[in-house]
Amino acid sequence: MTALSKMVPVASRGLLMPTSFIMPAIRESHANLFRKRPAQLISNRIKDVSHFYFFGIGLFPVMLCLAYNHIVYGTCELQDYPEGEPPHYWQFERTPVRQWWAKHFGVSDIEHHERNLAYFEKLGIQARWRLMAKAIASRSACRKFTRASSKLCGLKSVCNIYKESVGTTRVGLINRFHPLGWTSADGTLCAFETNTNSTDTIRSSLSESYDTKRKMLENIVAWVLNNYVGEYLENLNTDQLSVALLSGQVELENVPLKKSALRKLDLPIEVKSGLLGKLTLSVPITHLRISFLQLSDVLVIVGPPTP
Repeated sequence: MTALSKMVPVASRGLLMPTSFIMPAIRESHANLFRKRPAQLISNRIKDVSHFYFFGIGLFPVMLCLAYNHIVYGTCELQDYPEGEPPHYWQFERTPVRQWWAKHFGVSDIEHHERNLAYFEKLGIQARWRLMAKAIASRSACRKFTRASSKLCGLKSVCNIYKESVGTTRVGLINRFHPLGWTSADGTLCAFETNTNSTDTIRSSLSESYDTKRKMLENIVAWVLNNYVGEYLENLNTDQLSVALLSGQVELENVPLKKSALRKLDLPIEVKSGLLGKLTLSVPITHLRISFLQLSDVLVIVGPPTP
């Protein structure tokens, strides 16, 4: 360490510079800039920024563009329409620079006119809306006054009279065409017509027994099944039906088959008689006219002729 400390002054001797070389560096430095007051620095910064934005990228490029346009193109005038498609609105400008500006940043005269038309149409619609709102408000006030006066004088409105007439017509139709029963003798379902003018029939129909409703439903199902499978079954009647009133499940038991149906089975032996042992159907009770019968299970028993 002692030897190293003695060698340091010798090594640093070559880095020493005479005073004549140090003084010019001090005179030509920017020390005077840092000795200025803060207000002077701020004003100089404002001048630099304003000169750059107002002149550097503001006025000088525009003057350069105008000078180039005047030197190259001169005082251009409009020419004849070129061949082909009609010219655009920006092609009517006098110089190419104006055309470029109108094409990318301008608005055509037609578009400007259409915007004005749309604006005035919007104003007209809003004015009509305001008039309509005023008319509705005045009409509401008039109706409130009319309602109050009618309540005081005991008058009836047109709506109430119409509701009463519709209710009377509905009750009359119910009293006239109340279904007391169903018949399928001629292959059609028809309701008996009554000419009663009271609601006793409606009350009696609501108090019908469960067995009566079941009987009516069995008649309907028997008629429908005759239309569906009448060509295969022999003498289908309600005694061979078992109907679940709530679920719509229908069961047929021990129904004799027709001979034509037995021939369609293509059996290897000749059978002269047979029974439909069990047939399970699902009848859509709520919408019988628009839905189809769903076949759940079929059991056909074919045997020799009965003695």
